[in-house]
Amino acid sequence: MDSTGKEYALVGADTALSIVDVSIPSAPVKKFSVPGPHSSWREIRTWDKYAYVTTEGGGGVTIVDLSKLPNTISSTHYTGDGVVTGKIDQIHALHIDNGKLYLYGGNYQGGRAKVFSLADPMHPVYQGTVSNRYVHDGFVRNDTLYSCQIYDGLLEVIDARDPHNPVVINSQLTPSQFTHNSWMSTDRRVIYTTDEVDGSYVTAYDISDLSNIRELDRYQSNPGSGSIGHNTYVLNDQGVTGSHTDFLVTSYYTDGFTIVDAARPDNLVQVANYDTSPLSGPGYNGAWGVYPYLPSGNILISDIQMGMFVLTPEYKRACYLEGTVKDSVTNAAIPNVVITVLGQDELNTSSMINGVFKSGTVDAGTYTVSFAKFGYITKVVSGVMLDNGQVTNLDVIMSKRPNYTFEGIVQSGTPNNRLQGATILLRNAEFSYEVTSDVNGMFNIPTFYEGRYGIHAAKEGYHTIYIDSVLYNSQSGTITLDLQEGFYDDFMFRFNWMVTGDAEKGAWERGKPKGTMLAGVKANPDQDVSDDFGDECYVTGNGGGSSGTDDLDNGTTILTSPWMSLLPYTNPTLNYYRWFFAGGGDGNPDDTLFVKLTDGTSTVTVDQVGPKGPNNSTWVFHSVRVKDYFPNATSVKVIYEVSDLPGNGHIIEAGVDKVYLEEANAVGINPSAQSAKFNMLVYPNPVTEHTVITYKLDASQFNAQAKLEVVDLLGRVMQTQKLTQAEGRVSLSQDLAKGVYLVKISNGAEQETLKIVK
Repeated sequence: MDSTGKEYALVGADTALSIVDVSIPSAPVKKFSVPGPHSSWREIRTWDKYAYVTTEGGGGVTIVDLSKLPNTISSTHYTGDGVVTGKIDQIHALHIDNGKLYLYGGNYQGGRAKVFSLADPMHPVYQGTVSNRYVHDGFVRNDTLYSCQIYDGLLEVIDARDPHNPVVINSQLTPSQFTHNSWMSTDRRVIYTTDEVDGSYVTAYDISDLSNIRELDRYQSNPGSGSIGHNTYVLNDQGVTGSHTDFLVTSYYTDGFTIVDAARPDNLVQVANYDTSPLSGPGYNGAWGVYPYLPSGNILISDIQMGMFVLTPEYKRACYLEGTVKDSVTNAAIPNVVITVLGQDELNTSSMINGVFKSGTVDAGTYTVSFAKFGYITKVVSGVMLDNGQVTNLDVIMSKRPNYTFEGIVQSGTPNNRLQGATILLRNAEFSYEVTSDVNGMFNIPTFYEGRYGIHAAKEGYHTIYIDSVLYNSQSGTITLDLQEGFYDDFMFRFNWMVTGDAEKGAWERGKPKGTMLAGVKANPDQDVSDDFGDECYVTGNGGGSSGTDDLDNGTTILTSPWMSLLPYTNPTLNYYRWFFAGGGDGNPDDTLFVKLTDGTSTVTVDQVGPKGPNNSTWVFHSVRVKDYFPNATSVKVIYEVSDLPGNGHIIEAGVDKVYLEEANAVGINPSAQSAKFNMLVYPNPVTEHTVITYKLDASQFNAQAKLEVVDLLGRVMQTQKLTQAEGRVSLSQDLAKGVYLVKISNGAEQETLKIVK
């Protein structure tokens, strides 16, 4: 500010220091320009009525006398005196404290920190060098230097009272080990640092005991974006902020600048920000410098691409949510409790090793807070009031969930036919367990939390079963799971299929299909078939993206099943769903999907799609009578072989799902995904706003308690409707999120389930 009360911005331009009148923030006026070497940035500090300017472009220190503003200025260039005459050239950064100028970085003395007397402000006098290593930037208070040694990742604290004999007091690695700048709290008990790398933090350290520097908290702008913190400063001016407390003001490159309430340095809370940059994410673009010390309270921002900004901020105090989580029986602290605040994600946090949690927001209000940890009953606290500038303490006691040893048996038909190696999956919205039966067909889960669970049980050579949403507790006893012998595989579990071939890419792989499109037509499926368990299938390449990203290319991929025993059947039929797409390139695809059977001695083709056949772009059901090809075989394998002939640039995708054997005269599963027992039909599926569920029960067996439920794969009931008549239709709820669901109709002791996808 000059003698007339005008405020100025000192801005580093490419070839000069610009002195800009910002007394009228909406209409800044450049008043003077002080030439200097070319550089994309300049570091500027003021002392009394003087400005000191450095740059890695060289030229030493430019000193500008501002005492005669607004009328004129004068300047000089300092390049050293005495033993350093002519050697002060490139300088990265500077700091001034108590009449001493500290210069950091540059090409002299390996960039070590140097100190100069400013007894004569226009003629600095070299006093000594006060670091043993390169210093990028730093903060000095009463001859103690908090040096930022960026390439060592250190905040090194140096006693610089004797410039000829500096003493290292202590050092501290910063989180990203690329320490860029430091600044001290008003009470001198905390130092803040930045790391100039992608996804960096502003970090608070307790320096009340320099022999024991302790991290208090770290703050990150826009977590997950990769943005970079550059320079942070402490502002404590009640006339500007309205409160006698510290705020951190930080230039944060592509995030612009941020304001953090630092009244509680162990709980740093962002309370404001302004994004000057149209860019986002990592990278050295956007807000390079910020200056929060104008008497008016206005803030100056220098943006690398967008230039200078003059802003009038609002300093709001944070609302703090803090507390401790303990065990209801032992009173011991519970670490790693996930704390979630409904509708206010920035308050979400977790408890530390001592059970303490701390978070905050700028938005006052009344909130609902949940506390969750595996093995404990989730606790929900409603009506938690948060006020600006206030700490809300919320101490929580959590109780362990009742648990017991869950035991079961897997058999086939009789208790004497126990099954080893069966996979049992139990899950609900909170817990998931997967175990395998032992040599005696037994399985157990030593620590099992009571509740309602859905159970899948599967074994190669047997039909998968699903038991929906049953309450299990310590009174449930040993459960028995009975698997029917016969081959069934919908790829929910990983059985012994084999992939071979010479394709360059796009080989068969098991997973949840990721859809692709070519000219508005589905190439790779975006879901598996709708009437099986799980949502996995085999597809040729499953990388998603564009249609050509991971399709089959230049060769053949072969998927071969395990041996499928025919002994449980009199007249076995092989059933499966297949997908085949061929298009693109020269528009004349000549590629083929072959389905083959082998008994180990001979191999025959039983199904073929292409060449020049139709693009299904849907799951197509196919059935094959095995004994038409192998009348005396006791076991067979099915082979799915698909090729992309080289040179034509075709997009080739294939899929296989729900492969199973059944008797030729069995009712089976209708390829339209209709349920035979209750004549259930969901159409259209995948679900749209027009989807309805139709059903037809046996009127003579109709039960007054009959109902329809829509259940997600974790066993949670999403929709329930009582059925008042034996035949009818039900509209599907429009509140379902995207995902896979089971539609279940219960009629007395009978149930029927059908899978849908939204």
